[in-house]
Amino acid sequence: MSSLSDPVSAEPAIRIACAADANYLPHVATLLASIGQTHAAGEVGLHFLHLEDMPPASLHQLTRYARGLGIAMQCHCIASQRVAALPAMGRISRVMWLRLFLPEVLPDADRVLYLDCDTLVCTHLGPLWQLDLKDHGLGAVANVFERGWESHATRQGLARPQDYFNSGVLLMNLRIWREQELSQRLLALSGDPTAGLVWPDQDALNRIFAQRWMPLHPRWNCQNSLFFFPQAADYFSAEELARARREPGILHFEGGMLAKPWHFLCKNPWRKRYLGLRATTPWPLRRREGATLLHLLLRPLPFATIVQILNFQTRVQRKLNRAFVRSGG
Repeated sequence: MSSLSDPVSAEPAIRIACAADANYLPHVATLLASIGQTHAAGEVGLHFLHLEDMPPASLHQLTRYARGLGIAMQCHCIASQRVAALPAMGRISRVMWLRLFLPEVLPDADRVLYLDCDTLVCTHLGPLWQLDLKDHGLGAVANVFERGWESHATRQGLARPQDYFNSGVLLMNLRIWREQELSQRLLALSGDPTAGLVWPDQDALNRIFAQRWMPLHPRWNCQNSLFFFPQAADYFSAEELARARREPGILHFEGGMLAKPWHFLCKNPWRKRYLGLRATTPWPLRRREGATLLHLLLRPLPFATIVQILNFQTRVQRKLNRAFVRSGG
């Protein structure tokens, strides 16, 4: 493991970490822009985790951009062999596991706020950062499941869907992680091919931290599901949901590609905030993904209807592909 430092001031008041590969650097830069917009220069330090295949020129460009925003940024390269045996998930590469090395990367830190790079900081993080975690290993926000997926929580050994948290925003108590060797336990579980992890990193975290995490207000991980899933009312009070939607502290564009603000069909009401911030970075968005004729026709429809139509299209295409293979075509 190697580290590249680019300090702006002595010790920042708030310590944030994120991880990404080269494809996601534009989104990391947009996250940086949101931090710079909501915090004073020198107030936040960012620890960026990556693997050896990160292009040095791109890393230098990101570091220089952070410096211009007044953000002290340190880059930490984790050897790819340390995560080579762990599962990946579609477009999400093995960088999702790098957060597990934060207790080692930050040996003198008691806590760090981990953020997925499809998040935006919308307000000052002081109230979250100063939260007393007591003896909890982390603070997180419950993950709202789609209808039909609620049983996933019980398959992870949890009593209720509300006991399963979303891992995109984690206030990590690094002292507890070290004392209880939680990174080692997570790596052992994640490397077990018989573990049956569906959302690998998130499932592993939920199993290890079952009943040992502190629930946070949903505004600190304002997920897409809070806007589009009626069942969010089963997880949070009406007052909590109203405030999270109105005053998100951290926006999280979690979910498939349609949920991402850089996609043409994204309907998140805060997507324009992402687009505006992205335009200020060294990686401005030239054209939103998925800008096709079909999607242009679908765009006026409700989000749930769009998902149903595209899912139906996918099922039909799979059947046609199977029929084509059977026919020897």
